Amino acid sequence: MPLEVGEAIAEALRRYRNGKYAGAITSVCGAVDKITESLFSEKNLGDHKATAFQERVSRAFFTLEAAYCEPLSTKGVAQNEVKLIWENHKKAVGQSAYVLGAFRREYSDAHGEQNAPAEFVQKSLDCAVFILRSFSNVRR
Repeated sequence: MPLEVGEAIAEALRRYRNGKYAGAITSVCGAVDKITESLFSEKNLGDHKATAFQERVSRAFFTLEAAYCEPLSTKGVAQNEVKLIWENHKKAVGQSAYVLGAFRREYSDAHGEQNAPAEFVQKSLDCAVFILRSFSNVRR
């Protein structure tokens, strides 16, 4: 995981610990943005900032299909099962991105201070960690 992503996660945890819940959501979404922005640039996927949050996460993760599926195939997983595993993981990442994006829209401080409940910050962190681990566990 790139250093800047780790720093964004650390900042999110600091903000969460200090009761700056809206800022914590903003920081953890920023960590996901750093990963997706990198892939958008590397894979020429278009304008990262003009793409909706869920779409940018989904589009960036889609570029990892071959790298994701190759180890499964190499280890003897049947091709139809490899396809099902990939499709379901891809959907899970996209759905987690929707949840994280919804909390970003409603409760981050990107557009001014918001009153974000602590339990929504935890849900945001859970989704972001799943997304980030999904990206980082694929060898490119």
